[in-house]
Amino acid sequence: PWSRSTQARLIDQASKAGANGIFLDFIYDSPGTAAEDQAFEDSLRRAGRVTLADRAKLGPSDQFEEPTPPLPRFTRWARTASITVYYNWQTAVWHMSRPLQARHGGMQPFSVALSGKPV
Repeated sequence: PWSRSTQARLIDQASKAGANGIFLDFIYDSPGTAAEDQAFEDSLRRAGRVTLADRAKLGPSDQFEEPTPPLPRFTRWARTASITVYYNWQTAVWHMSRPLQARHGGMQPFSVALSGKPV
């Protein structure tokens, strides 16, 4: 995976190029090194238009398992959107409809955020 400082440089370049929105479909649930995390946080603050993925796993009984939201220091400067997935008892991913995502947290799906169209 790319280092967070590399991702920070990419965010800065996209911002300078005039990107209306920057969407990162990576999981940022655990800290990296202090310098890497600071570079990433600073780029999120400068950009002001980044959306990060917020993932949770739903099991066959509709119970949340393994939530992996981005670190609070990153969500302070970025929006989040859901990439929650639904698994069956065989741990195979099933299609997940927007109403189910909304029922479990009310967060906008990542694909909808990316489209820029309201739900």
